[in-house]
Amino acid sequence: MFCKPDPLSCVGVKKKGLHNLDGEGGFAEIGSAVFAGDPIQGKTVSLPANTDDIHKAKLIYKDASATIKHTDAGIIDQVMLTMTEDGKKMVKTKIRKIYIPEIGDKLASRAGQKGTIGMIFPEVDMPFTKDGIRPDLIINSH
Repeated sequence: MFCKPDPLSCVGVKKKGLHNLDGEGGFAEIGSAVFAGDPIQGKTVSLPANTDDIHKAKLIYKDASATIKHTDAGIIDQVMLTMTEDGKKMVKTKIRKIYIPEIGDKLASRAGQKGTIGMIFPEVDMPFTKDGIRPDLIINSH
């Protein structure tokens, strides 16, 4: 069940980063900054407290939230909630981060044309049109 885990009623809740999750759905709010180990999708799983008699057992909830990798950080860009073919809820969270390209980085176009960054020029050294518009990128066709 997708929800913001309650530290009082759930087992194994990590309190770090719970402020990013909204109370209703348990998903990270768009535009919030997330860091290593922060939860991005709140989820709880119900477990029977006594396995001898499942019908009389009290249910205990365990935290099963999806967290961001320990090497990543970024800003929540998009949260997509959809259903699978089985009728179960599925969530995809898109995280964006600022990346400054450097010489040697590989890039690809949508058509699959690959290339590497060979040189980075200051903006004043780039060619310009009569209106003063400068290109962001120059591609060598060879």
